[in-house]
Amino acid sequence: MEILSPSLNKINPTKLLEQPLIDNKLLWDNGLLNLQTAAVCVANIINLFPFIEKKPATIQALAENLSITYRGAEALVSILCGLELLQWQENHLTLTSLSSTYLTPSNIFYWGNVYGFLLQKPEHKVLADIVLNAIKTNKAQLSFSGNNFTNMWLEGDITSEAAKMFTHLMHSTILAPTIGAMKTGAFDSVNHLLDVGGGSGCFGIAFVENNLNNKATILIYRPFVRLQNTMLSHTK
Repeated sequence: MEILSPSLNKINPTKLLEQPLIDNKLLWDNGLLNLQTAAVCVANIINLFPFIEKKPATIQALAENLSITYRGAEALVSILCGLELLQWQENHLTLTSLSSTYLTPSNIFYWGNVYGFLLQKPEHKVLADIVLNAIKTNKAQLSFSGNNFTNMWLEGDITSEAAKMFTHLMHSTILAPTIGAMKTGAFDSVNHLLDVGGGSGCFGIAFVENNLNNKATILIYRPFVRLQNTMLSHTK
């Protein structure tokens, strides 16, 4: 599939992007609530908490002993640490007071039956199965109309409808953090940005608007070009 490289320039300084007055943390928390529940369900399915209860573990140990991939273990652990169910101590993962009290079968306050009950409901089981398959196969599970995005990209066969959905999804979730990243000064020494797989182009937009002498080049698949040009036009 051909990859195009449109340049980003001539940004209208009267229409510069401004950082939102409030972050989107609550939207992320609400939007990912089902995924968090699925992650805990999967951790129970693979007996992650009892395993760590016996002995603090590394990511590698979890992958080898729980039949999941290293990358999958990293992702699952990151979620569980964010939920304060795991913690790092001297380069090993240990249980927190919360997980040792409610998520280990040896404790009388064990919540395993609660998560087992949730898995009887199709809406929870479907997502848990997706998460479990992802950490076992090391493959992304995001799909559109039954077609996996990773497979569509590898085969060069992504439809315009799928491209539109994915681009708008990513644009909505990363635009505000992108503007914030530019405000940190981390890119002040860069004058030409190459964004591979740039989606809507919002990272390039924010980069150029941070310094109008900058230049950004965005490499994208052909189905995304029209979408990107439409979004870029709003800032010119």
